[in-house]
Amino acid sequence: MKRSTILNILKITLAVSLLAYVIHKAGWDNIRRAIGDMTPRAWVFGAVAILCGNVLSILRWQMLMRGVGLTTTVWDAIRLGFIGIFFNSVVPGLTGGDAIKAIYVVRENPTRRADAFVSVIVDRVIGIASLALISAVVIPFDFATYRDVAIVIYGFLGAAAIGAACVLSRRIKAKIKALLPRSEKPGGKFAQKIGKALSSVDRAVSIYRERLPLVAVAVVISVVVHMCIIVGVSALGTGIAEGGLAALDNPTSVASAEDQPQLVASLTTLSDLGLQSYCSLLPIIFMIQALPISPGGLGVGEKAFEHFFGTVGVLPQHAVAISFTYRITAMLISLIGGVFLLMDRKRVMEDMHTASAGSDE
Repeated sequence: MKRSTILNILKITLAVSLLAYVIHKAGWDNIRRAIGDMTPRAWVFGAVAILCGNVLSILRWQMLMRGVGLTTTVWDAIRLGFIGIFFNSVVPGLTGGDAIKAIYVVRENPTRRADAFVSVIVDRVIGIASLALISAVVIPFDFATYRDVAIVIYGFLGAAAIGAACVLSRRIKAKIKALLPRSEKPGGKFAQKIGKALSSVDRAVSIYRERLPLVAVAVVISVVVHMCIIVGVSALGTGIAEGGLAALDNPTSVASAEDQPQLVASLTTLSDLGLQSYCSLLPIIFMIQALPISPGGLGVGEKAFEHFFGTVGVLPQHAVAISFTYRITAMLISLIGGVFLLMDRKRVMEDMHTASAGSDE
């Protein structure tokens, strides 16, 4: 059995196990009821905000590509970007959307392969770092509540700063290279190809070092992107809270008298959560969900929602309901990429096969 097949089986097993755990803990009927009670107006507002965030993130990537001389147009970036979102959200396989985007954009810029590939990596790194930055700015206003989150966020930003210095600083790279053992043997053809590829990637990264204002603008856009998504998710949470409280006021409510005080407390807490709380919690949740340990973060994201929203007094069924609603909303938006996929299905499937083959090596 191939190594990639074993890894995929482990990922699926982890996703199913975590998903089963959070559903059992929260109760499927409770989750379904919480989602069903959500106000439609809140869902529409949240969906529009999340869509705006997705479009802005694609435009940020296109700006990064154009900034280093790649010829990808806005339309092509939108097409490739939504196909990548589609693969991340909907396709049941484990080939990442970033891999598809990278292969596609490399094919469209055959003379600038390294630059095209690095543009995808830089775009992802800037996105994640900006996400952590939002949380880092907000957490100090209520550090005691978000102490556990703060450790992860500030630790990540510290590691990211060190990594950026090692990659972008000529002086640091020279010192690291001097410390590495030197081999007198030239190596085989494979080693030479790897060395040439790494040199090309290093050159491509260096291009961004010479365009720091471009990177700064990309960071600002990333902050706006994530704020759109955070506002969207907060709207979903508010809709679940408002709808749930209205349902409990209904004389025909199915909630037992014993459970009702606890439900009211959780929904009231969720209704009162301000944007500051979402800015503190969602970045760490999204960062955990982005880890490549389950398909599309399935199960991992739901567990993260359940845990971190639980730290502020939200019941598991309401936290998981927010996660499911956000996931479903993101999947519906990603169907735009499905349309592009149907328009260019043969080529995308070839790229998917190439990406999967590459992961086997």
